[in-house]
Amino acid sequence: MSAQCPINSTTVDTLGQYNQAAKHLIAAYRFGTARAMTGAGERYEQFLGARSLLSDSVKQRLIGAEQKVGSVVVGAVSRVADKADGWVDSLAQRAVAGVERLDEKTAWSREVTVFNALRRLNLPAAKVSLKLAESVADVSRRLSERVAGQPDVVAETVQTATAGVKKARAGAKRVQRAVRARA
Repeated sequence: MSAQCPINSTTVDTLGQYNQAAKHLIAAYRFGTARAMTGAGERYEQFLGARSLLSDSVKQRLIGAEQKVGSVVVGAVSRVADKADGWVDSLAQRAVAGVERLDEKTAWSREVTVFNALRRLNLPAAKVSLKLAESVADVSRRLSERVAGQPDVVAETVQTATAGVKKARAGAKRVQRAVRARA
């Protein structure tokens, strides 16, 4: 089999970046739920500890019931997140397989000058899409780390996302100008 067309390989890379971004968001959902349930459990325990009208055994039973509910919620979210991970992977695999199948079916067009010119015209836009996907994946990774309790990276994340959007817009404008100039 011949080498994959550059625009198609860029598309596959872009799909991979969006797949990673989705996985990071799913992880953030999972971590966020666990942190929220832990925090709520601690606050509930403090609330009950301050109540003098309840006996210690009643307090312990109420805390135990809250912990069971919390573990059920975390377990349900974990199962949903596992299914979402599988779904995202499956979707990405099918999309990549489709791009690879398209690349195989259109291998004949690599020798046609018109198609090569169109590919060269569209490759900068594909690269801009890849850069944007890389930025999205990076921002989602940082969000996931933040939710998981990693050091504060919010300001840096916002700056990175803003810079990525500006670069993507500038790249899109360059592509539009190039298309107009050739028309």
